[in-house]
Amino acid sequence: MRIENLTTLLNGELKNSPKISMINGFCLDPNLIKVGMAYLALNATIDDALLAIKSGAYAIITDLSLNSKDDEIAIIRVDSVVMAMIRLMRFLSAQKELKFIHLTRLQGSILECLYLPRSLCLLSCELSQAFMQIMEADDNAYIMSYDEAMINKLSFSYSSLNDDSLSDLHYSLIESGSLFYTTILFKDNYYSELKFPNIFIKDLVNIMSFFDKCGVGFRINSFDKFNHFRAIFVDRFFNIQEFGQSHRAIICESDEELFKIEASSLRAKFSDAIICAKAGSSVAFMADFIYSDIGDIKKLDEFRYALILEDYQDVEMALNQGLVEPTLF
Repeated sequence: MRIENLTTLLNGELKNSPKISMINGFCLDPNLIKVGMAYLALNATIDDALLAIKSGAYAIITDLSLNSKDDEIAIIRVDSVVMAMIRLMRFLSAQKELKFIHLTRLQGSILECLYLPRSLCLLSCELSQAFMQIMEADDNAYIMSYDEAMINKLSFSYSSLNDDSLSDLHYSLIESGSLFYTTILFKDNYYSELKFPNIFIKDLVNIMSFFDKCGVGFRINSFDKFNHFRAIFVDRFFNIQEFGQSHRAIICESDEELFKIEASSLRAKFSDAIICAKAGSSVAFMADFIYSDIGDIKKLDEFRYALILEDYQDVEMALNQGLVEPTLF
């Protein structure tokens, strides 16, 4: 890219009169600069910029007060390196004709458990990583994110996985006898005993349909790290058991809106489900059991499922504190 075009694109100011006229790439790490690149000095110091120059940068894009006597280096002063990066990302997105898809957070969590080909990219919420993803994306790739504000900054239009075009979903959910496993027939493909809560089957099928529409194979990595409606099986002493090895489970959900949906679904299906909420929380009104401390869940009486609005790791830690060992008396 020509230096004069880059300066205009970034709404910047060229602080010197460099002999060089072109740069051949961008880098955010002064230690990784290659000769001919432009260094985007995000959260950088003057020493970082000087290191980039020493490493062979042809241009420094900075909001620092940086002067250089080296007329081989272009110093482009911008009001904000963050905004400069977003301008570049928007330009590259249009140039590569990238297609943006807005996800729900739940859909994003599902996609994190899948193998994604280069034609599909789950955009990071961290700006520097997202910048590199846009830089490295293939032409016409799908860029997927639940950060609607970021998508609006990068694209004039986008779609979602809940478009009307995906309303005719060809699938059959096969009863497995467990809330925490899913067996599904999707078109001509049979997926048996996925360790995935079937309460979210519609979102999973929307993603499968999108993959099918794009002609991309549906490949699962693992749902072990899927953190919604996540069960911890316990015995009657609240000792943690292997997954599925007890008739009692504490179900952890950290998303408030999903918690409400899950609570309604459990109540409709099971008379021995208990909805738990912390005192003073926004969902306390719908709870059967209100607690002050997360460890109070060990005071629960007989139940099959206990849904709690807490992070899985916090509940697991609370259960592991002061374990109760069974005795003969």
